[in-house]
Amino acid sequence: MLENLLNTKPKKKILSVFFAHPKRSFSLQELHTIAEVSTRVAGEAVRELVRSEVLSTGTKSRQRLFRVNTRFSLYQELEDLLSSDAKRDYDQVSKILKKLPNAKLVIVSGVFTMQPNLPLDLLVVGDNISRIRLTSLLKEVEKITGMEIVYAVMSVEEYEYRRLMSDRFVRDILDYPHLAIINHLKTKSRSK
Repeated sequence: MLENLLNTKPKKKILSVFFAHPKRSFSLQELHTIAEVSTRVAGEAVRELVRSEVLSTGTKSRQRLFRVNTRFSLYQELEDLLSSDAKRDYDQVSKILKKLPNAKLVIVSGVFTMQPNLPLDLLVVGDNISRIRLTSLLKEVEKITGMEIVYAVMSVEEYEYRRLMSDRFVRDILDYPHLAIINHLKTKSRSK
């Protein structure tokens, strides 16, 4: 039964969203945006998951909402599978990004912290960062995540200046959930 629930990438992405936020309900439009799948594909996956009783439905303000059914008989097994997959993906992404030469600070947020509405998924700070090498590494990361990564690159001087000036772009990255993969700048980082 578990293999039928995780047999497609869209279902796996959608289930990952629900298991990352088990107390939250999502509309089909939100799932389409967060999981980065078409509305049609999201709808098909959600219908199948509702039929399997993994998801329950409700309405609020005439909008149909979906939530993970924590009483589902295989809830714990499914949660364990999805969390081990997410950890493995994060470990692979971390290992890839650590190969970036001259990086003094590498922060992931956005899709990596289940916050796809944030403006950035990856911030790289360092002097003489090779754009060619970074592009190559990002292609590897995108293969693992199955998503396009939005990123920014800054010199150490620009980053420090923008941080000290409380620049909104940098502040948003540091104020919202993020993880520092490389931190040689003594920047305080919170976990997600």
